[in-house]
Amino acid sequence: MNAVYEDVTPSPADLIRSIAEQGYTLQASLADLIDNSISANATAIDILVCAEREPFQVFIADNGNGMSEEELSVAMRLPSQSPLNQRSTHDLGRFGLGMKTASFAQTRRFTVLSKKVGDQRYSGRTWDLSLLEQGEWKIAVNNSDEIKKLLSKYKEESRSRDNELEGFEPNTLVFWDGLHKFEEFISEQDRESTLNKEIKEITAEYLSIVFHRFIERSKSPVRLRLNNVVLPPFNPFPIAERDLREIPRKIRNYNNGTISVTGYILPSRAISESRGASKWTTRHLSLIDMEGMYIYRSDRLISFGGWGNLAKKTARHNLARLKVDIGNNSDLHLHLNVAKSQFKIPDDLRPGIESYIAELKNEAFKEYHNRSVRRPSRQLAENRDFLELVATSNGSVFEINHSYPLFQVATNGLSKDQKTSMKTLLRLLLVKLNLTRRTSGLQNFSTQINDDSSLSEAELRNLFITLRDSGVPREHILKHLVPDLGFERDSIPVDILKILEES
Repeated sequence: MNAVYEDVTPSPADLIRSIAEQGYTLQASLADLIDNSISANATAIDILVCAEREPFQVFIADNGNGMSEEELSVAMRLPSQSPLNQRSTHDLGRFGLGMKTASFAQTRRFTVLSKKVGDQRYSGRTWDLSLLEQGEWKIAVNNSDEIKKLLSKYKEESRSRDNELEGFEPNTLVFWDGLHKFEEFISEQDRESTLNKEIKEITAEYLSIVFHRFIERSKSPVRLRLNNVVLPPFNPFPIAERDLREIPRKIRNYNNGTISVTGYILPSRAISESRGASKWTTRHLSLIDMEGMYIYRSDRLISFGGWGNLAKKTARHNLARLKVDIGNNSDLHLHLNVAKSQFKIPDDLRPGIESYIAELKNEAFKEYHNRSVRRPSRQLAENRDFLELVATSNGSVFEINHSYPLFQVATNGLSKDQKTSMKTLLRLLLVKLNLTRRTSGLQNFSTQINDDSSLSEAELRNLFITLRDSGVPREHILKHLVPDLGFERDSIPVDILKILEES
């Protein structure tokens, strides 16, 4: 039987328009091109967005390894390589489509110039949708005059702005000629302002977050510039802050690599401090915007904020953040999309991550309810109340203000033993109050609450001696007094317990 076939070669222009709709925002498109620069070992990446006139134009230049003419020709193909190919652990690419789809998502015509490090001669290729509309799969090979003109234009645009990057010689330059989503779908009078706002408020912050590990790294850090302004890194996990709490990390072997999850609880002070830019939030993203999972793929942040359909964001949990680190060998299992902006947690990983998130959100809930109380200090201000609520890792607890004037009057002139008795009574009071509020349970003697009412080992020893000599029964001390002081019986040092056995 002879088979019958039909030619289903797609229309080049229509296919390009379709594959360009892969969920790319402007910032996601720029991030995809930055991925290529970092994979090419670039340490300086320069982005210029020209919004003063139409068509709007964008330059993305880097000092990476660059490409020969043959390599450039391959890189401009759709795709340039198979997504199944084995990749370097530091390769941020995925499908071999990123540069093309990311560019076509924003423009209808783009050019790539490139040369190898140390070479003088650039090669150039241009994708042009108007050329594809003729029905053939063709790209333009740029001549030397076109290349020279484009390089001069890039340098001219840089010089026209403050903080020109002198002496910078790009090895690869991507040029977007037009931004059709802004030029076609936004009213003429609003286009420039909308684009400038997009760049200054959204794109700059997005890139600072997504590439913060590369900007921060000690060896060969990446200098990322946007319109001649160096972007600072924004690390959503400011570990230098002592009151940032870390939940123990969990690691699992997965697909010849590892996946690690680490939860963090922001301190309750972050709520009041996050009014605009802070160490906890960017200028335009709130705490609840930034609540959720942060998925790092080979140090590149591919998704942040939200819980990936594993949980819901709420104001009571906006202090919770979960860091997830994966390698680039788990892409297929995570269903990573072309734009590297969407993923799906594999079914066999969901129960463990869901359980971890539940624990994390529970701790965040406790911290959230400490927002109206202060942090502990060794000494409270004189103008404070006698009893104050203090935020601890166990929730809010009562603490006595030892600087309270009346307290100082009452304790002045007391002997050492009298002061110990006073501390004991205060300790009993605090433990009862805090147990009643269910914010503090029995403590091991070695890990007792570190406040001024806590009894030292020496004070506890003297107290036991005093109670023994006063005729208080041993069992009463162990059964009632020890728990009332907030200690576990088994945690009392043996040598102190022996005091009660002495006659």
